[in-house]
Amino acid sequence: MGRLWQAAGTVNSVVRPGLLEKAVAAGLRSLFVGFETLSQENLRSGEKYQNLN
Repeated sequence: MGRLWQAAGTVNSVVRPGLLEKAVAAGLRSLFVGFETLSQENLRSGEKYQNLN
């Protein structure tokens, strides 16, 4: 389609083999990956349960 696009994703989407390369081939030009905190307690207090191990 010849479109350029940008996205937000997780670290898992960056390290998954081949996924980033496929996205670039499909027109991805920028990817935002946010890092909120490394503290498990802060993740719990912010109710970011999807990021807890």
